[in-house]
Formats: sequence, C-alpha cells, structure tokens
Amino acid sequence: MKSLTLKSYGKVNLGLQVLGKRKDGYHEIETVLTTVDLYDEIILTPSREGIRVRTDHPNLPTDERNLVYQAARLLFKSPYLPPLSKGRKGDFHEGVEIFIRKRIPIGGGLGGGSSNGATVLKGLSDLFQIPLSNGDLMELAKELGSDLPFFLKGGTALATGRGETLQSLSHPLPFWLVIVYPGFPISTPWAYRKLDLTIPHQSLKILVEAIEKGDLSTVASKLNNSFEEVMFRDCPALKVVKERLLCHGALGASLSGSGSSCFGICEDGDSALRIASHFGNNRKWKLERMRSLPVIFEGDSEFIVVVTKTLREV
Repeated sequence: MKSLTLKSYGKVNLGLQVLGKRKDGYHEIETVLTTVDLYDEIILTPSREGIRVRTDHPNLPTDERNLVYQAARLLFKSPYLPPLSKGRKGDFHEGVEIFIRKRIPIGGGLGGGSSNGATVLKGLSDLFQIPLSNGDLMELAKELGSDLPFFLKGGTALATGRGETLQSLSHPLPFWLVIVYPGFPISTPWAYRKLDLTIPHQSLKILVEAIEKGDLSTVASKLNNSFEEVMFRDCPALKVVKERLLCHGALGASLSGSGSSCFGICEDGDSALRIASHFGNNRKWKLERMRSLPVIFEGDSEFIVVVTKTLREV
C-alpha cells in the first residue's frame, strides 16, 4: 500500500464572539471561520503496527499530545473498522507513520493542530479504505475537539455551540489576506481564562450577510474578535501588528482565534504583497517566491508573514 500525501489547511476567524461559560465547562461561541491557502503537508505511510509521528518542527510533540496521534488511535479503535486480519495482534487494525511538514505557525490561532487531526482522520479512512460516511467522520472529529468538524470540509462557515455546529456560507469570490505571526504562540486555555465575559458581544449577522453577498468592504469593516481587548492589553505587540496592517492599506484587520496571528483583508494580490513588504527586510524577498501560494516570508525581525487567499472548500 502506497503513502498518501495530503494538504492540511489553516483558517482565520472573520468574527469570533465568546458568549459565556456552559454547564459542561466549555464556552458558548459564535464564529465565522474561513480556510486559507496556507497548509501543512501530511504524509501517511502504512506500517506493520502502531502509530509513529514524525515532524520537521522542533517544538511539535510527536506523542499522544499531538492530535494526529489521537486521531489515528481513535480511528483504529473505532467500531467502523472491518475485523482484524487472521493472526494480527495488538490494539491497532493497521499501523501508520505520520509525517508532518509544518508551515502553519504553532499557537498562532490559525487552526493548524485541529486541521492536522481532521486531515489524518479523513486521510486514514481513504488510505485503509474504511467505509465511513461524512456523518461518521464528523462524529469522530467531535470526539477529538470542537473545531475539528469544520476542517473536514473547509470553506466558510458560521460555527455555534462549542464550535461544532456548522452552517456553511457561500461567498462569490476568494479574497486576499496578509497574515502576520509575531514570533510567539498564545495558549488558548490561557486566553480563555483571561476573557472578561461581562462585555456585551457583537452580532455576526451583518458580517454573515456581507460574506454571502460578496461585499468585501463590509466584511472588512465588520471583523471582530472577543479576544482582542484582553490580548492587546497583555500582548501589546499584537495591537501594533493590527495597527500596522491598517496603516499600510488593509481594508480591515483582526486577531485570528485567540491569537497570536493577526490578519488583514486586501483588495487584491498586489495590495497584499505591498502590505506584507512593510513587515520585514524586503531585500531578502525574491519576486519569484511571490508568484505561488501561499507566500511565506521570514522578515528581518521575528515576524513570519504569509500572503494567501481564502478557499471555497478543501
């Protein structure tokens, strides 16, 4: 059986409102997510037994803390699998080696870990020809995390509840983004503990309507995120990044997820590249690298700058 190579796409949150704490310990949220053409590469290779995770990133765990390991373990122990082959021993139906080539910054609010987990779930079901429906995959994804179901389909969606209830949104054309990772991660649990839940939340209704109409200027003006106030207070560098995006011509800018990445919406690719050039020493940036997507620059400071587009689905 041959290896399978997959793209695991990131996301940004065009709107994110945390409504309050639920009785089950989770937070009630409303968020508009959209996938972007920034991706990690995942290679799945069948092996005799067990799960092995490898990566090219020194700070990414390769044990049970990694969602791709959890996804493989969950799938191999699920009731959807056909019986084990005669004489096969162990807990796993099959073995797999998972290699992750990271491009999505870790702890940047871009959904890399969740996307990786969802991609491995879907990829393993294809690799081992496991007869799973989309509904079966969704249920497995929910067991791993509230935001994993979104990454099975991608595109643009309104997510409610814990983030697992999805309403797909259509937008006529992809649009351009400049994503700036400031060089440090933010822990999502820490960010939630910092939130002031007494602050009234903003409605996402106008944002959703603008997305479906393809009204980019209104989308840009209605970007919002509950985490911005506390993250900008405790991490002033993030506020500076947002201000620089706007100062240099972004139509609108926002924090993605709980941070640490900020993004700006741009009119076109040329505008996005021009704005990105203000975040590093552009003498190091070769034009030929700007002709493909996604474009990733490591500037002369700690910034990683990505020029990319949204995707209708993955």
